[in-house]
Amino acid sequence: MTFNRWDKKVDSNQKELVEILRKRGFQVHQISKPFDLIVAKNGKSAIVEIKDPKKEGWKNEYTPAQKKFLASWQGGPIITLRSLEDALNFKLE
Repeated sequence: MTFNRWDKKVDSNQKELVEILRKRGFQVHQISKPFDLIVAKNGKSAIVEIKDPKKEGWKNEYTPAQKKFLASWQGGPIITLRSLEDALNFKLE
């Protein structure tokens, strides 16, 4: 399921990382803002931000909109995935 993807540039590694998460049994919903994904499994969930190491400036912190969201977020964890290894080691605890 995809929400509001028409106005967002997707990192080049997002498709591969989403496929890995789904193969590992995670439910993955791509969202537009303020982060990239909502990921769930076994009654637990997290918000996920994808960063592309090949992209200039990929190590940058969250955007101002993301920081504003984080300041008021009282839900589950927010995780950043950057690589195949990150997706393979991702756990919801």
